[in-house]
Amino acid sequence: MPSSTLLPTGLIPLLIVLLSRQACSRFPGPLFVEPYMENITAVKGTDVLFTCRVANLGRNMVAFLRADDPPRLIAYDEKVFRQRHKYEVHPRVNNDHWVLKIKNVHERDIGGYMCQVNTEPMIVQVGYLTLQVPPQVDRNTASAVEVREGHNVTLACNAFGNPTPTVIWRRQDRGNMKIDGATGYGVSVSNGSELTLTKVSRLQMTEYVCVASNGILPDESWTVKLHITFPPTVTPQAVQVSAANVPPTVTPQAVQVSAANGGFAILACNADAWPRPQFHWEKDGRTLPHIRSKYESHEEVGDSYGSVAKLKVSQLGYEDFGTYACVATNEQGSHSAVIDLVESIASDNRLPAVVLAEGSGDDNDLLAEPSEGEDDEDDEDSERRVIVDARTMRPPQISNEIAADEGVGHPVVDDSITRTNVLPSKDESSAAVSQRLLMNRAIIPLLLPALTLLYALSSSSSLQLNMRP
Repeated sequence: MPSSTLLPTGLIPLLIVLLSRQACSRFPGPLFVEPYMENITAVKGTDVLFTCRVANLGRNMVAFLRADDPPRLIAYDEKVFRQRHKYEVHPRVNNDHWVLKIKNVHERDIGGYMCQVNTEPMIVQVGYLTLQVPPQVDRNTASAVEVREGHNVTLACNAFGNPTPTVIWRRQDRGNMKIDGATGYGVSVSNGSELTLTKVSRLQMTEYVCVASNGILPDESWTVKLHITFPPTVTPQAVQVSAANVPPTVTPQAVQVSAANGGFAILACNADAWPRPQFHWEKDGRTLPHIRSKYESHEEVGDSYGSVAKLKVSQLGYEDFGTYACVATNEQGSHSAVIDLVESIASDNRLPAVVLAEGSGDDNDLLAEPSEGEDDEDDEDSERRVIVDARTMRPPQISNEIAADEGVGHPVVDDSITRTNVLPSKDESSAAVSQRLLMNRAIIPLLLPALTLLYALSSSSSLQLNMRP
């Protein structure tokens, strides 16, 4: 009977392990083969593929994980466990290729991705995803900055992207930027995420634009409005007046305006200030009362930091003439400008009057119709007013008119001058007209006898000639 050897019971598990190791040594386990998982740089919005190549997988399985801390499982074997709309797995492509597809990549997808085989110990390889991201300006960047005139200010423009963007600054109006004081040198473009302006003046109050670029389109820009505060500066503006029979009159610099009683006037002033000022009007040092039928005021906003205030004064009376002040006030201070409103000398275009003393001639000589508003009846102590036009004055005309009742011709003086209301010539004064009229009135009576005698002699000579045989 053959002899047999019995093994102790405790040696059996050890023998199994040894036999397994010998088998494994004859059949190698899973391993990664080239080309290994690569790092990928993609354009935002595209799809990317991570490929993991595993040889001798056997019954082992492949998993894809997000290389976070801690790692997050995306897919195991052929199943996707997270965000199926975002990830897909293509197993055993060409027998040993395992492919992870990431769709529509964005900034949140940037990072590492692991391919892991569940061996003992586990084997892992990692690929990294980066994006080419167009530049973006941080939305926390200020869109408006305020600074007092004469102080320094720094404008910031924080931008990110991949590659890291560069930033330049320029003025919206393409003008030069004073970066070394209000009167210092200026540049049209400044490089860097910060722009520092020193000793700013109101002339630098505008919009500044930062432009971020990194070679990935589109570039992005951001506008910062620079507000520079300063107290008001008020200057008078052109004024308007209106009244019947009185033309508008404006004095130089619009510091005085003439208007007629009963008309209206519009006064105006310009104010440069930031913040925009509050206006009110004063007259002779007192704030105007709120009487809508008398005063109407409003403001107009101009470009940049300019404003205009207007005041209409209606139904002008004696008490409305005087000194008006346009007062502008903001948190930086107050300033005013004055306009004098004076009463104009009304002109109704009436003609100069020539005064003739009573008894200076016959009642039929140089009498004219009384001017409007005067009494038609002469008073003993009153004087006659005669309005004469030098352009139509003419000497007395003598006509050889035959009187029907006498049958004899005799001279007749044309007295049409006494019935004519006329105007003086452009360059002739009232005094000159009056003097000339008085002379005419004195000369005409002296001429009439001489003219009558001449006419008689002329008629006698004609009769003698006719009587000769």
